[in-house]
Amino acid sequence: AVGFTFSLITRLTDNTIVLGNTSMIVIATGSMAEKNPRNEYIVTENLNNQFDAYDIIEIKKYNSQDEVKLYDVVAFKNKNNVTIVHRIIEILDDGTYITRGDSNSSSDNGSQYLTSLSYDKIVGKYTGNHIKLLGIFIIFLQSNSGIITVVSVLYCILMFDRYRVKYFKTVDGILYDKDLTTL
Repeated sequence: AVGFTFSLITRLTDNTIVLGNTSMIVIATGSMAEKNPRNEYIVTENLNNQFDAYDIIEIKKYNSQDEVKLYDVVAFKNKNNVTIVHRIIEILDDGTYITRGDSNSSSDNGSQYLTSLSYDKIVGKYTGNHIKLLGIFIIFLQSNSGIITVVSVLYCILMFDRYRVKYFKTVDGILYDKDLTTL
């Protein structure tokens, strides 16, 4: 029930649950799962905060734009208002950013946002806390198949309970079946 409720809330909020300054995000792709050898900055800066598809990660809001640092892993809204989680690989003179997934060989400019990422589109910074693979269940429960599965199971439980009561009777604290045989 908790997982189903969580999945419905995340379905309505673009895979994000906001709790004060902290958010939990379900990761749907593997763009931050591996270190692409073409991304030399990952090796030179010893960046080891990758996560896999279907992990749930914790994001914390920045208090101000001054807190944003090079190589932070940030969640942001792209040009289609979808939440993306990638690393800041360049800070431009105008105070905007270029991002890239650690597994990707090209930057997001043009594909996720028009030219560069502005601070107002950043949801927050990855804290390093994540729950491995739990997101796969959340994504399933968000799907139409998952919702139908849960509703079907609940229906079966309710129908079993309804017909079980018709089949069994209790008389003076003793449980009998429909033929009044003691169980």
